Amino acid sequence: MIAMLAVLTAAVFSTATHTDTTFVARSGARLEINNFGGDIAVETWTRNAVRVEADHGARVGVVVDADAGVVEVRATTRLGVPTTVDFRLTVPRGMSLKLTTIHGDIDVKGVEGDVEASSVQGDVSVGGPARSVKAGSVEGDASVSGARGKVEVSSVNADASAEHVAGPISISSVNGDVTLSAVESDDVEASTINGEVRYEGAIRDRGSYRFSSHDGGITVAIPDRAGAAVSVSTFSGGFSSAFPIPWSGARRSNQFSFTLGNGGARIELESFQGEIRLQRPGTGKDRMKERDAEKSKAKHRAKTHDDGDDESDEGNRP
Repeated sequence: MIAMLAVLTAAVFSTATHTDTTFVARSGARLEINNFGGDIAVETWTRNAVRVEADHGARVGVVVDADAGVVEVRATTRLGVPTTVDFRLTVPRGMSLKLTTIHGDIDVKGVEGDVEASSVQGDVSVGGPARSVKAGSVEGDASVSGARGKVEVSSVNADASAEHVAGPISISSVNGDVTLSAVESDDVEASTINGEVRYEGAIRDRGSYRFSSHDGGITVAIPDRAGAAVSVSTFSGGFSSAFPIPWSGARRSNQFSFTLGNGGARIELESFQGEIRLQRPGTGKDRMKERDAEKSKAKHRAKTHDDGDDESDEGNRP
């Protein structure tokens, strides 16, 4: 290991623009990357080793340091100025990750350990049976799928989503939609300020489900025979249900509660000026797909425009 690290360090300032190296990973070690610019993509294999592939400039190198259970992979330059490197890594399935980039996307697939991934101006996607996940972005989408443990997902100016997850979930956005689908959790909290909240998944006895939006609607799919004590609060929004509600007692126009089935779970729905809707599972999926497709097209157009601006700027440089 020491010899390999020495070789990597010596090769830092070579004229190569591609790095490809593999090294043995200590059991239980965590991999960390703190990248300034460029994408980070991670996949898994059955080997007890880490493969690092990187595309970078001729005066940029890649260094691997291992210390006290942490393997750090980083880019370096002669003058220490920030640079752009695209990383592709293949890691043991059980390895934990802490990944950060400012200008780039992060895509993780198949990891079973703990995953922390964050970007400022890129999308973050984590898929696979991770033990826990914390995924966030400022300007990009953040999404998690397949996680078995605690999940935290957040975005500031884009969408946040989770699907096929089973542990406690906290998911939020400020200026984007929040979508949860195929969820098997008894502890869910989802919120946004300027966007829609959509939930489709289990409603378990003794579970807690909290959904809120300030300037957007809330749509919750209630499975057949689900039991829940439901509280609804809205200032200037409306309420609708695709099935009969068993009203009892006094009902105010903007704040009320009712019980479904045995009332085993607790559901809190709060929107300042958005529609709150209860529906059956599977309802409205075509509408959701159309809306998601429209947003994807708009995002692709914006990215294409930005890439064109970058190429123009590059061409105007001396």
